[in-house]
Amino acid sequence: MADEIEKEKYEHYINHEQRNIFAENNKDSDQDGLKDFEENYFGTDKNNPDTDHDGYTDFIEIKNGHNPLGSGKLQLNNFDAILNKLSKSKETD
Repeated sequence: MADEIEKEKYEHYINHEQRNIFAENNKDSDQDGLKDFEENYFGTDKNNPDTDHDGYTDFIEIKNGHNPLGSGKLQLNNFDAILNKLSKSKETD
């Protein structure tokens, strides 16, 4: 009986932790369309939807191939893969 109670506590803890991880991975603190982990990847401010204050959200700039940190084009080797990932994440939101 005690083993079953411990097992239930453990399963509840694991389920809770998994929900926390999922919620954290899907968090978009500034509501600009980029998840916080994506903001970390690009170096943008997860608390500011327009990191470079140019009037375009970070997501829009990245989606259109522009640098969300300043002027010019976004320079990434795997730009197509990133755009594809961003497009798919918008479809599931």
